[in-house]
Formats: sequence, structure tokens, C-alpha cells
Amino acid sequence: MGGGAAVAFPPFVKNERDALYIFNDSAFHQACVDSHPKAQAAIAARHEAIEHRLRRAVCVVCGERIEESKDSIWLGLLTSDSTNSLYEFNNLSIHHSHFKGMATF
Repeated sequence: MGGGAAVAFPPFVKNERDALYIFNDSAFHQACVDSHPKAQAAIAARHEAIEHRLRRAVCVVCGERIEESKDSIWLGLLTSDSTNSLYEFNNLSIHHSHFKGMATF
């Protein structure tokens, strides 16, 4: 990447059509991020995803805290557009155990 500070983003955007997908699972020069029109939205979404995964992940089915991320499904960022009907489902987590006994396809 060359010299200078870098900013890394985890794999947090699940929707390839979302405006923030360009940041998904990528690293950039700090100056490039600073000049991007969606930078502040991407940084805020990254922060929310990290907070959710590390500190406050709660299963939407049973309401219990998710102790191990490997024991759950995390939806991540589905859309950054607050007017999109998927917006309310961003960063939801569900214990794997709630899917046991369901039909598979």
C-alpha cells in the first residue's frame, strides 16, 4: 500500500449493491478514506458492527447475550439506506440453536 497511515474495514457489509460495499473487508490509505464522500458513513457502520459483535450481541429470537460469535449467525450491514425496509435488520444476530430441526434445502 505504500507509506502513510492505513484504515482497515472488516467484512461487515453483506449486500454487494450497498454504497458502502466498497469498504467491505478492505484496507485503504487514510488520506483516501478521508477524501471519500461515504467515509463517515462507512466508519460509523464499521464502529456499529464492531460494537455489536464484541460487546452487545443479543439473539433476536431468545433475547439472550451471544457469548461466542461462532455460535450465531450475524446478518451484518444489509443496507446503509435508512429508508430501505431491510435497514431494521442490520446487525441482527441469531443463535444457531434456533435453526435446529428446520428443513434444509
